[in-house]
Amino acid sequence: HSYMCVPLRSHGKTLGAMTLGADAGWRPLCRTDLVIAEQLATRAGAAIEKAQLHQAVENELAERRRAEGALRRHEAEQAMILDTVRAMIWYKDANNRVLRCNRAAARYAGRPVSKIEGRLVSDFMPAARARAYHLNDLAVIASGQPKIGELEEVKLRGGARCWMQRDTLPHRDENGAIVGVVIIAVDVTKRKRAEDLAVARERAEREFVANVSHEFRTPVAAIKGFTQTLREGAWRDEADRSRFLNIIEANADRLDAMVGDLLTLSTLEGSAPRQPGETSVHRVAHGCAKSLLSRAKRKRLSVDVSVPRGLRVKMGQAHLGEALGHLLDNAIKFTPPDGWVRLRARGSKRGAFIVVEDSGIGIPSADLPRIFDRFYRVAKGAKSGSPGLGLHLVKKIVGAYGGQVSVRSRLAGGSAFRVALPAAAPQR
Repeated sequence: HSYMCVPLRSHGKTLGAMTLGADAGWRPLCRTDLVIAEQLATRAGAAIEKAQLHQAVENELAERRRAEGALRRHEAEQAMILDTVRAMIWYKDANNRVLRCNRAAARYAGRPVSKIEGRLVSDFMPAARARAYHLNDLAVIASGQPKIGELEEVKLRGGARCWMQRDTLPHRDENGAIVGVVIIAVDVTKRKRAEDLAVARERAEREFVANVSHEFRTPVAAIKGFTQTLREGAWRDEADRSRFLNIIEANADRLDAMVGDLLTLSTLEGSAPRQPGETSVHRVAHGCAKSLLSRAKRKRLSVDVSVPRGLRVKMGQAHLGEALGHLLDNAIKFTPPDGWVRLRARGSKRGAFIVVEDSGIGIPSADLPRIFDRFYRVAKGAKSGSPGLGLHLVKKIVGAYGGQVSVRSRLAGGSAFRVALPAAAPQR
C-alpha cells in the first residue's frame, strides 16, 4: 500500500538501508513517518557501527591471543630444544649482556637461568675472563665473521680443569643488522685427553723403537766385531779364542734376554692375559735365587730367602718367576760387594706380600716416581746391558693379576720393592 527506504548512516558513512512498508489496512505513510524513520536509521547505524567495532576488537583480541599462544609454544619448544642440548648456548648483546642461555650454560656458570638472563657477564664471571670474552664478541660483531672451533682450557670451581671448544657467531635482527653474538660451547675434555693420549702413545712408540734399536746395536756390534776378529786369525790363539767366544756368548745371551722381555711386554701391553693356575711362592723364590747365586758369590753378597712353604698366589709360575727374577737381578746388580740381598714373603687375609730388599746404592728420590716407566734408567745406577725394561715388566706382570708393586729407597741406603698379589688357598 505504501513503502519507504532510508539509509543507515554513521559518521557520514552508509552502512546499509532500512525499509518500512504498510499494507492496505494501515494508513498511508507520510513525511512525519519519514522523519521518524530517518532518526531511527541514524540510531540503528550508530548501533551497527558500534557492533562492528566491537566485533573487530574481539577478532583482534582473539588473533592476538592466538599469536601469543603460538609464540609461547614456540618459545617453550625452543627452550626445550636448547635445554636438551648438551652444548652451552648463550645469546649476548653488544654490551656483554646475556639475553638468553640454556640450562647447560647456567650449570657451567653455577647459577639458575633466571639469575643469568638479563645480566652482564661480569656479574657472574671473573672480570678478566668476562672482558676477554667481550673483546672476542666485539671482534665478531665488527667483522661479521664467525669464529669457529676456538679451543680453551678452563678452570672450574673446585680447581678442576676442562677443555672447551667455542663457536662465536654473529646475531642479526630482522633488518640484518648485527646486534650481538650467539656462542655455542662444548666440553671436549674427553676428546682432548684422548688426542693427547694418542699423541703420547705415538711418541712412546717412536721412543720405544729408537730405544730397542739402540739396545740391540751394542751386543750385535760386539758379536760382529769379535766374530770378525776370530775370522781374521785370532782363533789360532787358544786364550783369545776362548775369551772372544765367551764375549760373543754373553752378548747373545743378552740379546736373548731382551727379546724375551720384549715378547713378554708385547703380550702384556694389549689385553694383559693371565697364565692359568696357582703358584707356590716358596718354590719359585728359591729357584730364582739359586739361578743368580753364582753372580752373588762373585760379589761376595749374602742372599737370604725366607718364604713360608704353604704360601701360594693366583699367578702363573712363569710370570711370578720373571717378576721375582728381575727384582733379584736388580738387587744383585746394584749392591756393592760384601752387601746383602733378602727376599721375604708373608700371607694374610688381604693377600700375599713379597719384599725384595738390598743394601745397595739406592735410588734418588727424584727418580722414584718414574722407576717403573718403560726404558727408564737411573743415571747413576745404569749399567751396560740394562735396557730399563725389567721394573716396567714387573709392574705390568703384577698388574695383570690385580696386584701392585711399590718401592721404598734412598740414595746410598738400599732399596725395598714390595709386591702385593691375590693369595691362593694353601695346597693340601
